[in-house]
Amino acid sequence: MTENTNPNGDGFACVDPEWGEQLWRFEEPNLETRVRKGLEDHLFICDACQLTRASEVALGAAIKSGRVQAIPAAPTRLRPVPWLQWGGVAAMAASLALMVILPPTGRQVGGMRRGDSPVPHFQRPVEGEVLRTGAPELTWSAIPGASSYQVQISEVGGPYQWSTATDDPMAQIPADQPLPEDGIFRGVVQPVPADLVGIADVSVAFSRAGWREFAVYRAGATPVWLRLLGLLGLTGLVMGLGLQRRQNAIRG
Repeated sequence: MTENTNPNGDGFACVDPEWGEQLWRFEEPNLETRVRKGLEDHLFICDACQLTRASEVALGAAIKSGRVQAIPAAPTRLRPVPWLQWGGVAAMAASLALMVILPPTGRQVGGMRRGDSPVPHFQRPVEGEVLRTGAPELTWSAIPGASSYQVQISEVGGPYQWSTATDDPMAQIPADQPLPEDGIFRGVVQPVPADLVGIADVSVAFSRAGWREFAVYRAGATPVWLRLLGLLGLTGLVMGLGLQRRQNAIRG
């Protein structure tokens, strides 16, 4: 179906009026095969004539059944709703893409989310985050007075260990020393000098897992507005498909 919208804003315009004006010939009992084929091909590409034909067929059936006693002066035209379906798909795609791109909301620690804490903390990964990559970039809030940082990543209950020193509040786990699959890890940052953060170190717990666990985590760690966007997209898609089926039933 084509989107041959009338630029005047009053519905859909016929893509080929020469054929559109001959729709009435469908009722001829001995219509030539060539003409019928031409009308059918025109209906296949013309939204306006599809809707007109559907209205005429529905009206004729209603008159024959006695539900309608006279032909209305201007029969109502059903309008297709591809925009509703495509809008729903676009909203769902956008929500899924943003779900992966935007930073997740961290798990609550001590009554507040780690990302909202005024004390030095890990920015990525956030507390409880599930990662797919084995070589993530680690970032944390800068600690006033620190000249450098000592970073250590260790696997909980496993042999993996990685450490480095950096002058900036960030570090990249190298690709040749990736995090093991399906592991739980703890990251610790110690500033130099070490007494700048008091008794507690800057630490975070996170894990690396497969796509299923990653998707479940990101769905739960997504902002509410993004979940609503995906829900609206799904609703629009379902409504569009339902209305399209009803229109197809009328045309048939």
